Amino acid sequence: MTVDRPETPATRNLWRLALGILPFILLIVAMDEWRFLSERFSRGQVIGRDAYVFWTAGRLGLAGDLSSIYDYPAFQRVVNAALGPEAGLHVFPYPPPALLLLAPFGALPYPVALALWSLAGPIAFAAAIAAPDFRRSSVLLALAAPLTVTNVALGQNGLICAALIIGGLRLAPRRPILAGVLIGLLIFKPMLAVMLPLVLLIDQRWRAIGAATATVLVLCLASLLIFGPGIWEAYLTEGAPFQRQLLEQGTGLAQGMKLTAFMAARQMGLDLPAAYGVQAAVAVFALGTALVYLWRRRGGRAGQGRDLLVVALATALILPYLHFYDLAVLAGAQILACRESGGAQSAGQRRFQVMLWLLPFCGMILNIAGLPVAAPLLMVSLLLAARLPREAEGGHAA
Repeated sequence: MTVDRPETPATRNLWRLALGILPFILLIVAMDEWRFLSERFSRGQVIGRDAYVFWTAGRLGLAGDLSSIYDYPAFQRVVNAALGPEAGLHVFPYPPPALLLLAPFGALPYPVALALWSLAGPIAFAAAIAAPDFRRSSVLLALAAPLTVTNVALGQNGLICAALIIGGLRLAPRRPILAGVLIGLLIFKPMLAVMLPLVLLIDQRWRAIGAATATVLVLCLASLLIFGPGIWEAYLTEGAPFQRQLLEQGTGLAQGMKLTAFMAARQMGLDLPAAYGVQAAVAVFALGTALVYLWRRRGGRAGQGRDLLVVALATALILPYLHFYDLAVLAGAQILACRESGGAQSAGQRRFQVMLWLLPFCGMILNIAGLPVAAPLLMVSLLLAARLPREAEGGHAA
């Protein structure tokens, strides 16, 4: 790892912001996690939280108990048998190729699997951002990001998803096959790849497109051959519909974690058709804004910080189902944009920097408090990221 000082004004400002905010993020997480030091459960959840879901699904896949994975009462019975009747709701909404990736974790004792899972996300995230020179400032900023801490605490996969998106787009110009493989691995959470085919098409990254397509086909075929066609039928008839049911009828803390236009509309009292209408309008706005930006800069490098930022913001606005921890890619794009910047930042650019760094975490807290402001702020952020002239690239996204 290269020892360096943050070399741009944007990076220095982001570094000061990260150091100032990190203690508060750690304090909030510690307050949420403290019961795990003396008690087995907190709000019905085992330590590692969602990591236990991934481990259980991998274990069921290895054991051949496929019928329990997408049958949610059966999945819950498996969890209750292991943790007790007080265990909260545990569901596995991921497509069958995810089981191939989770099976190695399912073969390990849960404490070992949790330790490896907790390390894999931050390492992959920092590597995707800091490569190829691995400057210390980039690595430390990646590890200090608010969503790095929260993804680890929640046992979630947002950092791995962000690493695949960032790594895939950054590698596309010079390592298209590897880039395509990374993008194809997002089949375990395919909604996050909604913008990536358009980026690759506009940039004419045909080899990356081919590699991504081949990776998806291989993983889908492998899951079909290993687990049988029944696993896909169960996912399509039980898994995916249940995920939609959670979106439309879910209650509690998990709904506040979704920072989408759909969820904002629902929190404001709109019925389902109206909420979907709001989501559709916001998605059209986001897609149009991103496409205009990508078309104007075609021939450039989609792995640059500004481009990643536009893609990530558009993705967040297009999807009706997205949790705050899935927005870790925003922090990665912000770090890269700061590293690529040249000139000093204006006061407006510094305010934009603060808003982006805090938006996912604080947006979640405000959502839970009944103030669904994240979606409008994401729209403003997309406009700001897409409209600034190319020569201002460094400051705009920092």
